[in-house]
Amino acid sequence: MFETIRRQAHAGLLDRMARAVTGAALPAAERAAALDRCCACTEAGACEDWLAEHPAGADAAPGFCANRATLAVLRPAEG
Repeated sequence: MFETIRRQAHAGLLDRMARAVTGAALPAAERAAALDRCCACTEAGACEDWLAEHPAGADAAPGFCANRATLAVLRPAEG
């Protein structure tokens, strides 16, 4: 049961991070692997803090984010 609650908490962080960086939800094809990386991360508290500090979004995920590279690829090109 604890693992389900933990996974749900990380899913919420992942969804918020994806919206903050890409402006959209993660595509289904990317979400499962991204959620696994997120669940393995030990920086959930730092993630919460970062999201609270960036309510309008950001150009990139923070350096500690296990999904930084994935989110960078999914971020729409500016221009």
